[in-house]
Amino acid sequence: MRIAFISANREQLPDAVIPLGILSVMAATPARHEKLFWDLCFEPDPLETVARRLRESQPDLVAIGLREYLGADFFSPSPRPEWTIRGGPMQCRCRRRSNSRS
Repeated sequence: MRIAFISANREQLPDAVIPLGILSVMAATPARHEKLFWDLCFEPDPLETVARRLRESQPDLVAIGLREYLGADFFSPSPRPEWTIRGGPMQCRCRRRSNSRS
């Protein structure tokens, strides 16, 4: 399977960051898969770049990584906490919906 891993972060302030989250997912993907990595941070026209690369490479799956803009507040409520995985290689959390009925 050909998988395109896209770092969609465009923010460069206060500093551009290494996309550790998507790179960690890419590194954990089994070697039998063909892996493509696209970092859009410094692309002058990111939408055109993604469209062109999708046409050229025809991936079977696309994984998109985003930068956390809320800082290091990993424990704030999320819109759907029962299925949210947050953080990157250093912090990850997944909560499951309780099966008990009160």
